[in-house]
Amino acid sequence: MSKQNKGAKDQKQEILKPTESKIVAPTAASTVKVQTPTNQELVFGAKNYYWIGGGFITMLVGFMLMSGGSMPSPEVWDESIIYSFRRITLAPFVILLGIAFQVVGIFSKK
Repeated sequence: MSKQNKGAKDQKQEILKPTESKIVAPTAASTVKVQTPTNQELVFGAKNYYWIGGGFITMLVGFMLMSGGSMPSPEVWDESIIYSFRRITLAPFVILLGIAFQVVGIFSKK
């Protein structure tokens, strides 16, 4: 082996050797205790949660208005049961009203 190859091989071995760990004493900045607040405020106030809860309940009522209803007999198809005012107009309006309550609850201040 030539000296040049041997030197390159030793250099690679030096790079691959793990470095020795050194114990470092803590500095004054790392020993300072940071006080964290124990009483953190919530993002929303009580008024916001009432709006959000009211919106959720209003949306559930809208979905309940939209559901239900079956044909009185399997041989008869009655369009007035399926395509009634309650399911086609009232229920979607109530659901949109519930979504509007949610938006008011989220965007209003405490």
